[in-house]
Amino acid sequence: MISSLGIGSNLDLNGIIEQLIAVESLPLSYLAQQEGQYQAKLSSLGQIKSALATFESAAQGLSSATETGDLLVTVEDNAVLTATASTDATAGEYSITVNQLAAGQILRADGQADATAAIGNGSSTDVTISFGTISGGTFDPGTGRYTGATFTVDTSQTPLNLTIDSSNNTLEGIRDAINALGSNVTAEIVDEGGANPYRLTITNSETGISNSMMVDVAGDKDIRDLLRYEAGNDNKQQLTQSQAAADAELNVDGTDYTRSNNTLTDVISGVTLTLKSVGSTSLTLSQETGDAEAALEALVSAYNDLDRTIKEATGLEAILQGDRATVYTQNRIRAALGRSLGNAGQFSTLSEVGVRFQRDGSLQLDKAKLESALETSSTDVTALIAAFRESLTTLSVQLTGVDGPLNTRTDGINRSISDINDRRDVLNRRLESTEARLRAQFTALDSLLSGLLATSNFLDQQLANLPKILNQSK
Repeated sequence: MISSLGIGSNLDLNGIIEQLIAVESLPLSYLAQQEGQYQAKLSSLGQIKSALATFESAAQGLSSATETGDLLVTVEDNAVLTATASTDATAGEYSITVNQLAAGQILRADGQADATAAIGNGSSTDVTISFGTISGGTFDPGTGRYTGATFTVDTSQTPLNLTIDSSNNTLEGIRDAINALGSNVTAEIVDEGGANPYRLTITNSETGISNSMMVDVAGDKDIRDLLRYEAGNDNKQQLTQSQAAADAELNVDGTDYTRSNNTLTDVISGVTLTLKSVGSTSLTLSQETGDAEAALEALVSAYNDLDRTIKEATGLEAILQGDRATVYTQNRIRAALGRSLGNAGQFSTLSEVGVRFQRDGSLQLDKAKLESALETSSTDVTALIAAFRESLTTLSVQLTGVDGPLNTRTDGINRSISDINDRRDVLNRRLESTEARLRAQFTALDSLLSGLLATSNFLDQQLANLPKILNQSK
């Protein structure tokens, strides 16, 4: 029995079979080449779809340019006033003139030679500080006193009460007693030099003409002669006025306003004005928008990456040269970016706000043009960006969807790869069958040749022996 193919015939039958199978396997190499091309196309399509997904995100990111924030408050001259706006404020421009600042009254006592020396005999003295309005009469800034004025007490304000006695009947003691009340009225001692340098100053931090002070003193005559003050009584103005209580007076767009303090919340709706000095300025409230420049830059960058990826994949001799799905996708996006939207205000195209195509098909953002458009109408720029966000996002969803051109193309390639796998399986099964058949045939041939070789050898031996037989018979 022949145990190995070719032993009997002395032929390389295994090599012959391998060569025959190699010839039969040539279609497998062609299928592998086809599959490699399809896989390369899938990889290229995957890169395009990734770039398209980035573009879709950038399109959705345009919302950051359309989100409105707080009102942007711009004051031409912050030395005149400052302003803040709440959510109740509305955009607008205002011309404001501050004619007078609100002020709190300041009263001064006569100078004393010693701030720690006792004043009066130390008997218990009641000091009452009331609040109200000084009207009429004449004020002499030289003497700090009124003549013929009237003081009307504001009964809605609670008077301040303190007691001066032997424990605090000094200038410093009176100062400390006033400050200990913890009210808007405070006192300090000013050293002005001279024979009687120490002067007590009483200040009301509450501004407005209704916050003028009247100081009534009951008790020690020396304390009374130092502190008594009533603007409505010419003989009771021992204190003098160095600053009058005043209301703020301003004009906003031709309308006059008078308020008791310098922080105004009821002149412009939703706006708090803080008056700083007399003068004129303008106030602009504009709707603050998101970062249009950053959002558009992201869109331009994402499109250029997508455009470059598609060009590399579809260029001359590239793997997707002439691919309809890819070219269709590119054309749809280009058309969408260049289209005109007529319902977005005074701007209708992206090129009008600085986003325009270059000769090589890429996009570029002209920042100067965008800034100019924002200055012209930030609202219309925002409206245009919002419209393109909706348009581009809708298109991107269509292009990247299950039925989109790229996914459809991908599905087609995957089906082709699946067909190749099926054909490969059929060919492999056929090769196995062919190899089995060839081995059976060559095994039979090997056996036949082995038998013939044995017969040939036997005949050769017999023929070689014939001369010996003939010689013996002779």
